[in-house]
Amino acid sequence: MPDLKLLREELEQNIGKREEMRAKNPGKTMPTEIAGEFQSLTERSIAIQTLIEVESQKEADKLLSDQKSWYEDPHYAFPRGFEGNGESEDLKRLVKAGWEVKNGILYAPTSMGTMQEMYPEDVVYGPLPSGPSEKEARRYAELTRATFRPEYRSAFINWLKNFPFGDSRAFSMLEISEQKALSEGVDASGGYTVPPDVQAELGGRRALSSVMRGLATVRQTNRDVWSQPMVAPHATAADRNIYSDGFQGAWVGETPTQADVDVTFEMFTIPIRKVRVKTTLSNDLLADSVVNLLSELTMRGARNLAQVEDKGFIAGSGVANEPLGILNHALALTLTSSDGMAVDVEGSVANTISNSVSAAGSAPLIKAMAYQLPSQYAENATWLMRRVIQGDIAGLVDASGRPFWNSYLESGFARPALQIEGAPVRNSEHMGNDGAVSTTAATIPLLLADFREFYIIERTGFSVRILNERYADTDQTGLIIFERVGGGLWNYDAFRTGVIAA
Repeated sequence: MPDLKLLREELEQNIGKREEMRAKNPGKTMPTEIAGEFQSLTERSIAIQTLIEVESQKEADKLLSDQKSWYEDPHYAFPRGFEGNGESEDLKRLVKAGWEVKNGILYAPTSMGTMQEMYPEDVVYGPLPSGPSEKEARRYAELTRATFRPEYRSAFINWLKNFPFGDSRAFSMLEISEQKALSEGVDASGGYTVPPDVQAELGGRRALSSVMRGLATVRQTNRDVWSQPMVAPHATAADRNIYSDGFQGAWVGETPTQADVDVTFEMFTIPIRKVRVKTTLSNDLLADSVVNLLSELTMRGARNLAQVEDKGFIAGSGVANEPLGILNHALALTLTSSDGMAVDVEGSVANTISNSVSAAGSAPLIKAMAYQLPSQYAENATWLMRRVIQGDIAGLVDASGRPFWNSYLESGFARPALQIEGAPVRNSEHMGNDGAVSTTAATIPLLLADFREFYIIERTGFSVRILNERYADTDQTGLIIFERVGGGLWNYDAFRTGVIAA
């Protein structure tokens, strides 16, 4: 079976070669030899595009088939008797269904063959939280435990089967016992909580589509606000990047007093916010199979949740329910010479990442940016930028016209991932672009960081609502997916931004 990645890379190279040949030979005609090569590249590109379409459809069909088999595999079904009260017995039942527990966190299997991080153990079994300040945590644990019971999953699936009839009618068509079970999974937004196995699939596919989740530190919580004491940045700017991971140090005597170590603590707080994505589905699609709807939830829904998250964590404004994204940090536009995060990367053409053979432009500035990151963060550093900006950097050349960072092997179509000064490059269209002096997140084109110092805190649990009446005249049904998550920058010293300085 052809490799889709290699096919796309070959197509990209062919397009690049054709553009280069056209640029070197403008006009209506080309020399015969070049025209023959141009035609061969064109024909091969058309053939590759057809292959990509065919193989993409095969891949999508296989994903759907694998997912359907996984949903229907009785091995992953929760055994009857799971009540969330007896820790040892409930854990045995979960392990039998393919779950794992590591460091107090439960992980669920997915159709992709991966294990998805889900809940802290105490959310699923053991004593329920108690006390006036634990009401929200208790409600979350009760709701989660209700969704683990086999009767809940059965009621949820039967409700989905009647999805096109609308929420109230779909609910009324359930048996009384199913209505009772499903009612226990209603969350604060009025939606029905997705059963844990479907949640694991949704979370796993969201992680595949998310840039930030693959780089940041992800933790679970059962509260609406996650707080942790942290050490404030060192008062002396020169000492600030010596320390990491929330600690500061000093030389002290055998019996130090508090005054011997000048450490100031502050609270690092991340509010858990609600994220939603919405789509409309054909009622014909819904009538075919419940698996079709589950696939919409766990494939397309996951991809869109990932995009909304990435936009918030990278460039969120910090207002209107958005988290404060990295590019909107108070020091993101402040140059490092002033104890900030920013490095000027403006090239030989004003307000752009650029250069020419005669002018080094952005290349030495980007190199300098790579070495502005403190050494304790360099080993795990990653570049983040738009794909078009990556193309601009790949086009930077030295005085002999050779690329500073060669993104292709000398022969063949296998292309290694671009690295800049040893750090890999990832792409996100939520990064800024060049073309103007950097004054906002939208004009910050580069980010280099140990992204583990950015925290994503989530309260595991997705819920869905349906909108039937609103789209009745188009024979469609609306679907809304909710999740609860927050994010925040734990240590700004592990981040450097590349900006276009005034």
